[in-house]
Amino acid sequence: MKTIYLIVGSIGSGKSSFGKDFFANKNIEYISTDCYKKLFFDYYGHDLLKGYHKGDLLVQYKLEKNCKNNSDLIYEICPTNIDKINFIKYLLKTYNYKIVSFIIGTDDVNININRGKARYNLEGGDPVSEEKVTSRYYTTMTNLSIILNISNKTYFIDNSIKIKKIAYFENNTMHIFAHNIWFDEFVVNKINKI
Repeated sequence: MKTIYLIVGSIGSGKSSFGKDFFANKNIEYISTDCYKKLFFDYYGHDLLKGYHKGDLLVQYKLEKNCKNNSDLIYEICPTNIDKINFIKYLLKTYNYKIVSFIIGTDDVNININRGKARYNLEGGDPVSEEKVTSRYYTTMTNLSIILNISNKTYFIDNSIKIKKIAYFENNTMHIFAHNIWFDEFVVNKINKI
C-alpha cells in the first residue's frame, strides 16, 4: 500500500538526522519545510517567517504531487500547527495512503534548546528563541495522540542521548522495549486515560 512516512518531533529533537540516516538508501522523496527554506528561500535573509511560509507552501505542493503520482514519501513535521495535521488527514482521505510514523522525543526541553543553539553556532542554522523551542516542545508532545490516531504503525524513538527505539504501536497494541520520561508522560499515561 502507498505510504507516507512521517518523521515527527519538536525543534532540536533530531528529526532530520534520524530521517536522513534511516532513509539514506531509500529512493523516496524527503519533504521538509526546513530543507526547502534553506535550499530555496534563504534569500529572504532575516525575514525568517516569509522564508518558512514559502517552504510550507512548497511542502504542500510536493506532498500532493507525490500522492497524485501514487508515490511513497517521507514528510518531516513538527506537529504544532493543526493545519498541517489536517492537510495530512486530507491526503489520507483523498489518496488512500497509510501512515507509518517515527516519533522522535527527548526527556528534557533543555536538550532541544541546547541543540538549537549548537545548530545555530556550528551549522549556521536559523536562530530560535528558548521560548519558541519550549512552546513547540510541549505543543508537539500534546499533539502526539493525534499522530498516533492517524498512523497505521508508530515507532517511538528516544534521542535524549543517542537514537534508541523504545516502542512501537500497531493494531491498538503498544509494544514497549524501554521506558523513559517523555514517552511515559506524553504517550503511555495518555493512552491509559483513553
